[in-house]
Formats: sequence, C-alpha cells, structure tokens
Amino acid sequence: MPRLQVNPNLIECPDFASDIFAPSRATFVNEHVTEEQAVLLLQATWRVGNDADKLKWQGQIDADQLEAVEEERLAREAEAHQAAALELNRETSRKDEMKRNKAKYIPIPNRGVPDEAPVITSQYTMKRLEKGSYVGMWHFTNAGIDDALRNSSVADDDAMVMQQGADGKGSWVPAASTHIALTIIEDKDLKWEDFCQAVPRMITAM
Repeated sequence: MPRLQVNPNLIECPDFASDIFAPSRATFVNEHVTEEQAVLLLQATWRVGNDADKLKWQGQIDADQLEAVEEERLAREAEAHQAAALELNRETSRKDEMKRNKAKYIPIPNRGVPDEAPVITSQYTMKRLEKGSYVGMWHFTNAGIDDALRNSSVADDDAMVMQQGADGKGSWVPAASTHIALTIIEDKDLKWEDFCQAVPRMITAM
C-alpha cells in the first residue's frame, strides 16, 4: 500500500457547492435528491474517505516510530558489539604483551621502603640454585656474603677465568676450580649461629 504524502488532518473539505463540482452533484441529483442534498452526500462521502486516511496516517506515524526505535536499538547493539570486540582485542594484545615482557608487568608489592640492605650472594651461587645443583649453606652466611662482595663472581662453572700461577704467568682455568680453592665450611661443620643466618637467606633465594 502506497504511503500517504500529505497529512489528511490538514486537508479541508472541498466546496462541493461550487461550479467545479457540478458534474459530481449531477450524478446524485434526481427526482428524489436535490442539489443541496447532493452536496451533503458528497461531503459525507469525502469525510468517510478522509477519516480512513487519518487512520492510515496515524498508522504510518506509529510504524515509523517503531521502526526508529528498532533502528536505534540495533545501532546501540552494534556499537556495544564493536566496543566489546575492541576491548577483547585490547585485552588479547595486553595479555600477549605481558607474556612477551613478563618482567615489565611484575606486580609491585604494597609495602614500605626497606630499612636494611638486601643480602646478595654471588652469581655463582645463584646460578647453581637456578640449575638445581647443590649449594653449600656457607654461601649464605655472613662470611659467604662477604666473600661474594670481595671477589669477582662468575655465573657459571663452565666459564673460564684468568688466574695467576706461582710463576706469575696468567692462565685460563675453569671458574669451578677457583671456587673450590675458597675457604668453604661444610654444612655439617657450620656453627649454630652461621646456620641460623644461612637458612632464612637460602630459603628467600630459592
């Protein structure tokens, strides 16, 4: 059904008594219907049609409003889907970034500024812990920590370091051999005081 283009509520009833409507009146005029009655019949017929158009016009308005509401709902839904897709993409990118740069996203503990210096043992000791190799508890005593601070540490037993021999000449030797030469106390020979120092430090390092 074609849409009405003009609001029928704004249309006035034509002057059916005018000369232009004489042919229309003539179709109703007979021995029982006068000119005046024909005008009334034409007016009544027009009003019936106009009332029908008014109902159709209101139906168009209601349909347009429903269509506008539905279009707005679909637009909001599409916008929400797009926003959700963008958020998912950002979250995926953030997770990928966190996987690639784990150190960058390590959470910062909610604690105060430390009031004492951290106990740092040698790289050699930490490397052996990382490999799961045996490490003597002496390395975590005060003496072991002091030794780590005094001596240049090497991260791996397989590394080669320069060592000066008895003849004064330098030679490359395995790093492990230099550590063996240190005054290391076996675990069983540690004093109770040294043991109490080493245990919490070793647990923290592990």
